[in-house]
Amino acid sequence: MRRSGSRAHRPAVRPDAPGGGTRHQAGGRRSRRLRLIPGLLQTADYMRAVMNGMDDKQIGPRILTRMERRTILTKSSAPTLTALIGEGALLEPFGGAAAMAEQLDHLLRTANDLPNVTVRVIRSGAKAFHPAHAGHFVLMRFPAADPIIEVEHFSSLVFLKSPRDIAAHTKAVETLSELALSQNDSLDLIADIRRTTKG
Repeated sequence: MRRSGSRAHRPAVRPDAPGGGTRHQAGGRRSRRLRLIPGLLQTADYMRAVMNGMDDKQIGPRILTRMERRTILTKSSAPTLTALIGEGALLEPFGGAAAMAEQLDHLLRTANDLPNVTVRVIRSGAKAFHPAHAGHFVLMRFPAADPIIEVEHFSSLVFLKSPRDIAAHTKAVETLSELALSQNDSLDLIADIRRTTKG
């Protein structure tokens, strides 16, 4: 499942964050998420599993909205997306084995077919604390504006814009990029996990 060639890695974004329309104009996005697949790369069944516990009347419309936002990756003006995903997120059978198998297939297909999408895996088993353990965040860069950091808490989102915060999270992204597997090795690992996932 290797893809030849290389390119610069740039940032990612959650598809369900407030002000999503503005964020779609971002030039690059880097999303760091250890336990979940980033929203722009989720399938409908995976999204449904993530929304477990939500009012049933809200789930359908939210999934439709997320699926529509996902199309940003295939448009002519598509931003670059680099997703740094924890290995644990690939092993957690959200929605059941069949749904997770579909999700892994979608990850592989998207990363192989779309030149603007990079998927890199951070292996489990770290012997020391690193930025991925501190929680989910998204670094967003824009062609004609300062970067913004989105930090996710249990029930809220916080947006950071200060130079100090931007510098700290940029350093975190650099550290995680050094820890993550290459694109090719990541796709090989995802393919290996897919072969052992029933569905």
